[in-house]
Formats: sequence, C-alpha cells, structure tokens
Amino acid sequence: MKKMFLFTFMTLALAATPVKGETFMDLLRVMSQGKPPQTQCPKTLMVKDCLKCHVIPTFELKEKKAHAERSYPNEHTSIIELKGTQMGYYMLKGEVERKTSEEVRQYFEYLDHLTIRKAIVEVQSPGGSLFEGWRIHGIMEHYKSKGMIVETRCYGWAASAGFIIFVSGSRGHRLVSPQAELMWHELKSFKMFDVSSPADKEDEAEVLRHLQNTANTWLASVSRLTKDELDKSVHKKELWLNGKEAIEQGFADGALNRPLLKVSDGRP
Repeated sequence: MKKMFLFTFMTLALAATPVKGETFMDLLRVMSQGKPPQTQCPKTLMVKDCLKCHVIPTFELKEKKAHAERSYPNEHTSIIELKGTQMGYYMLKGEVERKTSEEVRQYFEYLDHLTIRKAIVEVQSPGGSLFEGWRIHGIMEHYKSKGMIVETRCYGWAASAGFIIFVSGSRGHRLVSPQAELMWHELKSFKMFDVSSPADKEDEAEVLRHLQNTANTWLASVSRLTKDELDKSVHKKELWLNGKEAIEQGFADGALNRPLLKVSDGRP
C-alpha cells in the first residue's frame, strides 16, 4: 500500500516534467515496452550523480556554503576575487601572539602553494608581543622578496605590534581608512609579582632601549620621519595618528576607497 502511494505521488508530481523532450508519462510508456528509460536530470541533463547537486522531486539546486570547495589553513584566511584576479585575504584581529604569527605563516604558505601573487592583511589589533610582531614582519618580507605584493589595510586601529605589522606592507600598498587610528609608543615590560634588584631594573631598561632603538630605526626608514623625530614623538608618551595623518607622515600610502570585493567560491 505504501509503495503504491509513493508511486502515485511521484507520478502526479513528475507527470509533466520534461526530461530531454519527454515527459514522465512518456517514460512509463517506454518502460511498459521493455526499453530502458532516459534517466536524465531535467535541469542538467546529467545521467548520473545528479542528486549530488539537486533535490528530488523538484530538482532544485542544493545550497552550498561559501568556500565549500576550499580547505583553508585557518578560519581567518580566505580567497577573494577582484576583476577576475584572485588574491588572499587574512583578517588579523585581536592581540598579536604566537597563534597569530603561526596563522600568518600558514596563510602565506597557502597562497604561495596556489601561486597567488597578492596577499591582503587587514589589521585590527591593539598590539601584543613585539617578537611575534617581528616574526610576522619577517614572514611578509620573505614573500615580498619572492615577488608577492603584500597589501595591508586598517579600518579600525593598529597599535603597537599591530602598527609594525601594518607598516610592513609593500610600499604603495599600505591602505588606511581616514577614521582609523594608528599608534606607536615606548616599549614596556609587564611582570606579575616582580621581585628584582636595582641592577635587574638597569639591565631591563637597557634591553628595552635596545629594542626601542631597533624598532624606531626601522619605522623611520619606512616613513617620512627621521629617527630623532620619532624618538621625540614617543618619549614618555604615545603617538596617535588618524588615517590622514598616517598618510602625511609616510606610515600609510593611501586611503581605503575601493569597491567591495567578491568572494570566490571556485578553486583557482
């Protein structure tokens, strides 16, 4: 009884459905004559594997999740497409830590494997570990030396180690929103329940001065400020720059005013 009901239902639902010029009733007549039916999808005319992309009995196309065809190395990596050109997009958000630098390494290796020659890194970060920031800088420099364009973007803020990462983009490709804020400052160390002698403090201060000198020397080399000007700008204070000021002082190259990008679902 159940089989008869299902057969009747399918007959009524598909009786007028064309299948390569035939209807379901035509197929029934062919079957009654002992001939094999044309079991093709009415949408794609595929003979088999149609149910991988369509749902019966309507044969509507199944929905696919964005990027279903890809296997990204981490959740912050994606591939976007602009005017037919594919490029990578990595969203660096939150504190800069070991996990962040490892994800950036995976991101660039992934793009290099796909021979994608442009990488976008959007920075939305209050900073974090200086050394992990330098690691990300080094990774970006490595792939820039291989001919990859590294475009950095900031829509919100990029401070401290995040500032270093933003400024590490390829010259001419460091883009900032006019309302975004960039910040650089004197380096500080934080130790919980610290017990140390004056000599320890002196040694620590010397290390911090060394690290500050290294960072300020490099930042001055990629901006319009001299090393002395930058030293004075952050001595016992923080240097805050909005997007317009960052462009004027050479820490950014242009304003973000490009059209939205289309997400690419297919494989490269």
